[in-house]
Amino acid sequence: MRIAIIARRAQGINGTGGMERAATEIALGLHQRGHDIELVTSTPAGEARIDLPFRVTLLQPRQRMGIRGWWDYRPWVQAVADHVRANPPDFIVSFYGDVAALSPGSPPVFLFTYGLEWYVTPGIHGLGLKRTYGPLGLAAVRHAAFLPTCGAVHLSRLHRVARKHLRPDAEAVHLHNWKQPDADAGPTTARAEARAALGLPEDAVVLGVVSRLAADKRLDVAVRAVHALRAEQPNLHFLIGGDGPERAALQAIAQGNPAIRFLGRVDDATARNVMRASDATVSVARTQYQLFTVIEALSLGVPVLCADAESQEGLIKEGVTGFILPHADDNSMQRALRRLLAMPPEARAAMEAACLREVAEGYTLDDAITAIDTTAKRAVAGAAGHG
Repeated sequence: MRIAIIARRAQGINGTGGMERAATEIALGLHQRGHDIELVTSTPAGEARIDLPFRVTLLQPRQRMGIRGWWDYRPWVQAVADHVRANPPDFIVSFYGDVAALSPGSPPVFLFTYGLEWYVTPGIHGLGLKRTYGPLGLAAVRHAAFLPTCGAVHLSRLHRVARKHLRPDAEAVHLHNWKQPDADAGPTTARAEARAALGLPEDAVVLGVVSRLAADKRLDVAVRAVHALRAEQPNLHFLIGGDGPERAALQAIAQGNPAIRFLGRVDDATARNVMRASDATVSVARTQYQLFTVIEALSLGVPVLCADAESQEGLIKEGVTGFILPHADDNSMQRALRRLLAMPPEARAAMEAACLREVAEGYTLDDAITAIDTTAKRAVAGAAGHG
């Protein structure tokens, strides 16, 4: 079967985030299942070495960095539609608004919409995002035959914001985000080794995050909380891996506090060490469901301090796999950190075991690929039956 993976950004070409990673991993997984894969993505802003075992089609316009990249989005969407019209696949997997301009009668689309509600809700994202991603995301929904949903909360919110745009025959497909393919090994690298590699004291209490440093991630809440607690909790450390437009602002909040370290963009090995060295991570982002980082943290036995537990579809259980913040504010974060600091070793060990159990089944890349593969075969067989 010929399957097109359409993603403006894809890891290894022009992006490193969660959905960028998903695009490349889905393409690789479906290729390994024997499908004829084409990854359709944007021309990278910088030169990148592309070494993938399937076709990669780079469409213009060249993707620029920062806010200017949003201006390129509408012509990119049209370029996708033109490419699909000229080279129709049997099935399409895509993200957000990338297929917004497809023609009627295009191949079946499996459309990831995680976060769409935030792009169409006033007061959450910047004007550029709302003017561009929101309308195009809703337009893409009109073409979607299949909408992967990571749970009931995501599905209900999607219906609330996109009800008028959904196809009458659109089908929800239950599909969790997934942990890294090597995460099943669990916390095999000893925490002490990871801490030594990062220059951390073995007896430190470590909060760790690997994330794009953007306003919607709200990491300023955690930075302020750690900065405020450092005087009374000298063994508290905060490691922040990643880069982005908010880095300078976050560093200003940290005021040079030596307990708060900004590692910049990190490679996969360092990112894994950050998580393995951590006693907890934080999830206070406003924009996503079942964050890849949350699932990966749990797969390593790392509990989560979470401000929007509902969007994590039950993964974060109060006092079991993390602590739920009633609000994404400094006081709530400080209270959660104090609870973490007060936990005896046996309680932390019990929480680590609970985290590992929570994502032991159903959260692998293979599970996701199976769901997409099964859906694609069913869709193509159905189309052939009606042909």
